[in-house]
Amino acid sequence: MASFKFIIVGFVALCVIVGILPLIALTPRLIRTRRMGVLEYGRLANTYSASFDRKWVHPVESSTESLLGTSDIQSLADMGNSFTFVEEMKVFPITRKLVFQMAALTLLPIIPVIAFGTPMAELVNAVLKTVL
Repeated sequence: MASFKFIIVGFVALCVIVGILPLIALTPRLIRTRRMGVLEYGRLANTYSASFDRKWVHPVESSTESLLGTSDIQSLADMGNSFTFVEEMKVFPITRKLVFQMAALTLLPIIPVIAFGTPMAELVNAVLKTVL
């Protein structure tokens, strides 16, 4: 039974590694995409912030427009949120949750094989050893 456990653990580990390896190939492109996004959105946010500053914080001439009714503040907040979204982009697509999901999906079809292929007394003893 012990060697069977090692076979299952090895099989699950191999399946998870084989499933995750293609995702590692995406990492360099994600790094470049994030870097370009931060530069481009940073430039756009800087331009918009400078325009907002010239219009509302340090105006050249007095404006009759009320700050209260304008959508400029909401647009500035939306620009900040867009930049934050790009800046916090993950460049490594592998997460702990993904690894656990892949391991669980690998184990799912093995459960009936173990249940039907192992005598009931061995299963009960193995469960009791694990629980107690």
